[in-house]
Amino acid sequence: MNKKVKTNYALLSVLTSALLLTGCGCAEQIGEGYTYNTYLETNPKTWNVHSWQTSDESYITGFTEIGFYDCILNDNKDGYKFVTEMASAFPKDVTKELSDEELEKYYAEKGNISSGYAWDIELNEKAVFENGDPITADDYIRSMQLQLDPKMGNFRADSYYASNLVIVNAERYYKQGTETIEALYSHIKTDGSFDSSNVCSDGMFYINLGRYTDYLYSFFKDDTERYLKDLLGSVDWSNQSQAFQLAATRIHEGVGNYLINFTEHEKPTDWEAVTSASQIKDEYWDRNIELGEFDTFEVMTRADLVDSKNLERYTQKDLKDDLKLFVSTLGRGSDGTSGHWAWMYPLFGYVYNDFEQPWDGTDEEGYSTGVGLQKIDDYKIRLYLDKQISNLNLKFALSSNWLVHTETYEKLIVTTGGKKATNYASNSIDNYVAYGPYRLAKYENGKTINLEKNEKWYGYSDGQHVGQFQMTGIKTIIQSEHETVVQLFEQGKLDDLAMNKNDMKKYGNSSRKTTTYESYTQKISMNSNRSSLLKRQSDKKNKTILANDDFRKGLSLALNRNKFAADTTAGSKAFALLLNDLYLTDVELGEMYRNTRQGKSVYQNVYGKLGGDPYAADYVETALAESVNGYNFNMGVKYVAQALETELASTAEGSIKSGDTIHLDFRVYDNTSDTTIEMMKFITKALSDVVQAAVAKLKEQNADKYKDLTLGTFIETIKDENYYDTAKNGGYDFIFSIWGGAAINPYGLMQVYCDTEFESNCEFGFKGKQNSIFLEIDYNENGSIEANEKRSFHDWYTFLNNEFTEQDRESADFDQELYNKVHNEKLNILAGIEAGILNRFEAVPMVARGTSSLTSYKVENGSSTYISLVGYGGVRFLKFNYNDKEWNQLINSKEWTADIYAD
Repeated sequence: MNKKVKTNYALLSVLTSALLLTGCGCAEQIGEGYTYNTYLETNPKTWNVHSWQTSDESYITGFTEIGFYDCILNDNKDGYKFVTEMASAFPKDVTKELSDEELEKYYAEKGNISSGYAWDIELNEKAVFENGDPITADDYIRSMQLQLDPKMGNFRADSYYASNLVIVNAERYYKQGTETIEALYSHIKTDGSFDSSNVCSDGMFYINLGRYTDYLYSFFKDDTERYLKDLLGSVDWSNQSQAFQLAATRIHEGVGNYLINFTEHEKPTDWEAVTSASQIKDEYWDRNIELGEFDTFEVMTRADLVDSKNLERYTQKDLKDDLKLFVSTLGRGSDGTSGHWAWMYPLFGYVYNDFEQPWDGTDEEGYSTGVGLQKIDDYKIRLYLDKQISNLNLKFALSSNWLVHTETYEKLIVTTGGKKATNYASNSIDNYVAYGPYRLAKYENGKTINLEKNEKWYGYSDGQHVGQFQMTGIKTIIQSEHETVVQLFEQGKLDDLAMNKNDMKKYGNSSRKTTTYESYTQKISMNSNRSSLLKRQSDKKNKTILANDDFRKGLSLALNRNKFAADTTAGSKAFALLLNDLYLTDVELGEMYRNTRQGKSVYQNVYGKLGGDPYAADYVETALAESVNGYNFNMGVKYVAQALETELASTAEGSIKSGDTIHLDFRVYDNTSDTTIEMMKFITKALSDVVQAAVAKLKEQNADKYKDLTLGTFIETIKDENYYDTAKNGGYDFIFSIWGGAAINPYGLMQVYCDTEFESNCEFGFKGKQNSIFLEIDYNENGSIEANEKRSFHDWYTFLNNEFTEQDRESADFDQELYNKVHNEKLNILAGIEAGILNRFEAVPMVARGTSSLTSYKVENGSSTYISLVGYGGVRFLKFNYNDKEWNQLINSKEWTADIYAD
């Protein structure tokens, strides 16, 4: 179990001998009472393995739960190895042993499968919950049913259908019965017929002129965000017939009339002077209106093109007739099709997954089917996977677990409005049952989390864990005040300290300090959605500038990441890419993505033309040095100046004007922490510097036009404990988003950006467009872009993760030449996607996350050097130089001084 204290990293320190303190060689003490004292800055609201989101929320289960397998230090302490834990044997590939019935049930559509799809997991018969309840196959089956329960909507459900581990029918089981309002464009076939298989049959169709649909891509083939209202009301249709022009105008004005007169207005003052569709603000167009409403209410629209005051009643039939004329005239856009149902291209429908996906048995059509997790006997389960996986990657995937104590879990379920939620693993120790090396002994919300040795854990008596898990307890306080934490550490009352820049000045040379990098990148996520920005800006406080691509690019270039890392962090390093140095693209060989040819190409693909001083007389387009990590202030000024010139000339509502302040909110979890305050000062100054330099440059280039130009800048730091949810819904300008994890699967990690169904994308202007923004990648490296090498982000991600057959080196028919070909193609696509995301400058990486920590002399780590994937050994190999009594005697003695850490 390679979990560490403090969001899994505070125990990762190079520790030296206690001889420095005492002169007695007591490297291992005998006796009970080895307690580790630590802290968290924020309180975990839940630690439910089915729904946790932040690293703090996975803190408790890092000690109280354990996977089927674990990746641990090898015997020589110079690498890693796998051991069995909740499984009693390593996974067995049984693909070739499947019966005809199993093949028909799970793989009828795949045809012949040879290896890597079906696996048997033999369970550890000694494993029990902390209350003594045995853990059998039934517990795993029922736990997964709860994990995938569509009414629960568990955050971690996609771990079993959108990752390396894709269980047959897991996604169908999770999504069955869910309902959404979605664009009908994809439901109209190229022949004009309507695929109504999962669209509500009672005609619940909606018109929404302010919501994007792929239908619009046929007309606006760029990245500018436009809606049907723009196609109807803003485009010059003078080349079309008057009948067409009237239809377009009637739709636009009729829907506008409905919005003005028959909807509730959250901000009535915004509507008091609105009398026509042209006066409605962009954000208020985004409203789903059922077509039947046009018969319910007396909606009015114009009767002719000449007299705008000549109005008539606008019924559902009238609207449909106008839509038919509009669509049939324009066609689909690319293929000109206009069939019987084509009028619904711009509309939305009530779409529901009305299929039933049984866990086991037959579906509604009588076909044998099931979810690919089944019980073989009381202590054996079988995984039927939809995606081939190697033995090695399966062990990695199963180093985590989905197991819960189902009786307690279900007892705590609350049902509201057809949705279910559970209080399992939250609020109280009575709401949770552990099964790992430690159990929860005390949980005081916002104050204390105490863990103690779980005496029922098999590992203390099975003979397979000798010399491991010496720690008998963990006492964790919740403390956000860093100075308080420093004082407690210096007093010997805490055993670790995550250092900030001030601590580095005092303890930066300490032998008790280590810096450990994480597989996470800290980035600024910017909202580039103009409508969302406009909605929240006010007079003289501009936000829409963020929607300008050149502005975001210029701001990114003006951020000196090297200085940011040095001045505001203690351990993180400047970084301008998404995937940092810890990602492996071949786990077995230890191939690091950033060391591959493709991984090295990404920086050049983003910054290859952004070097040099663009205002120098001898400027020549050149690459930006990697050592500066994406920083070129003068180039940043150039792009910001371009953006300001464009936006100042724009007549669009809400565009920036002279005298405005660029007023941006930066949402953070805690706006009082020293680190956050320093980071905000840095970014605020960078924004001000580049904008004022750009204003000065505009005045220098065109004094007459810009002589009176003035612009201010201001960043408001807003405390928002749910800032990820806020960002997901577009209610932000900036946030810090921490992106990464899954260091052995960077391919699947791209889901966060590319999958249209992934809800937690933090770049709101990109979210929902992954199907309509295209990217060219020469993945076969033949020097030209072929038809299948221009795909949307979503399609590239799907292709990357679903269309490449993964070979297992342990297989007898392993083909090295074929492996190399496929591996290189996958790397080409991964690097292409990463560069494509970065080139949008909505996700602006700042640092590769790392922590510099001090660890007390009470403990020593299992390894003195950092080992990929297992760190310094973690809690499993942590050794204590003192038991609790001896340590307390020491820190309370006259000899104790904190100066020992400043050596």
